[in-house]
Amino acid sequence: MNSLNPIENLNIISFSDEIEHKYIRDRSDSYLTTIVKWCEENVIDFEDVTKYISPSLKEKIKLDGEEKGWLRRSSIPMNTSFF
Repeated sequence: MNSLNPIENLNIISFSDEIEHKYIRDRSDSYLTTIVKWCEENVIDFEDVTKYISPSLKEKIKLDGEEKGWLRRSSIPMNTSFF
């Protein structure tokens, strides 16, 4: 984003699109890592973008976490109140 404050024009759709493109472009190892890097590059606290993480992106983060052993595999849907 080219605005002085990248979070100004952010919404769930635009944030998810940016993260998806960055994940693919950077060949990132996880969606969570991609979000953290995006926050660092834009000098934004991670907690400030959690409200922009879409349900589909939350699910991808959960699957990444399970595959990497960060989270236990579960048949229970992820509690979205974490984000």
